[in-house]
Amino acid sequence: MEKKAVADFKNEYPVNIRLGFIGGLLVAIALFALAPKEFYIQPTKVKAVKATELENITMKVEDLTPPPPQQEQAVPVEAAEGEEVEATTIASTQFSDVYTPVEEKVDVPVVDFFKVEKKPQVIQSHTPEYPKDAKENGWAGTVFVEALVGPDGKVHDVRLAQSSGYTSLDQAALNDARLWLFSPGEQRGQPVKVWVNIPFHFKQ
Repeated sequence: MEKKAVADFKNEYPVNIRLGFIGGLLVAIALFALAPKEFYIQPTKVKAVKATELENITMKVEDLTPPPPQQEQAVPVEAAEGEEVEATTIASTQFSDVYTPVEEKVDVPVVDFFKVEKKPQVIQSHTPEYPKDAKENGWAGTVFVEALVGPDGKVHDVRLAQSSGYTSLDQAALNDARLWLFSPGEQRGQPVKVWVNIPFHFKQ
């Protein structure tokens, strides 16, 4: 009995599809016929096109600005005689001031004597002159002077590190330290400024 019911359903399937399609179509037609008038689509009305008026502008010849007159380019003419060439003078050319770039000064760092890789070495030294008043009074002692050796090996500045106790001896040592010459100190292959300590012994 169950197998027969399934077979009948398969046979009736095409008929049921057709009946369902026809029924749905009839329902749609009935709804469209019974629909109110407000739902009817009104045809689009063409709006009135505004006419564009073209104004004819007339321009008079007097209103036009004439172009500037073209200047004729001078054509070089070969001089007939050499005297005409000599008589022609050429205006002297004036040159503006030549700009010379300003060399920028590079600040050379000052490195401590104990930290510098290559320390300055004495190339030329001097013996200070014994002050006259120190000789007469029998003054003696040792003065320690700090000299700033520059990249050129010359002493750029001096200062008193330790006094001898006598002003004349200290001043003589400071003056003499300025005359010393060194090989410049180097740090990482570059010359630097280094403070070096120079002792001066004054003995009679």
